[in-house]
Amino acid sequence: MEDSESLLTYPALTGQRKQSVRDAERLLSKEMAEFMKKKGYSFEAHYIETILNWRRSSDERGLTQLQRCRFNYQILNYLLDELMPWYKDTYDFSKLEVNRYTFMHTLGMGHCTSQIREGPLYM
Repeated sequence: MEDSESLLTYPALTGQRKQSVRDAERLLSKEMAEFMKKKGYSFEAHYIETILNWRRSSDERGLTQLQRCRFNYQILNYLLDELMPWYKDTYDFSKLEVNRYTFMHTLGMGHCTSQIREGPLYM
């Protein structure tokens, strides 16, 4: 279950260390996104990159205001794509129905729940 490319350990993958900053930083890292791309999980890699950039926009020094703005809009558009897919046609947040989707849809993984347990990463 451990893989040197992903940098994740057995305790990290099984949730034995709850709320571990170290595990979260490994899971949401550039290296993990590259690992997921290599394994064919491009959607999940994009998700990791989006979350990573959003965190960078809040915490990282040296980014320009334009870079921070782009990263924040990237996460906004990602969430709107999942929760309000018609936002490109009608940018009206009063029509946003936050309870419409399940947790997996909120994560952007509603369409691939079978892949999570059966994909090449776990074989």
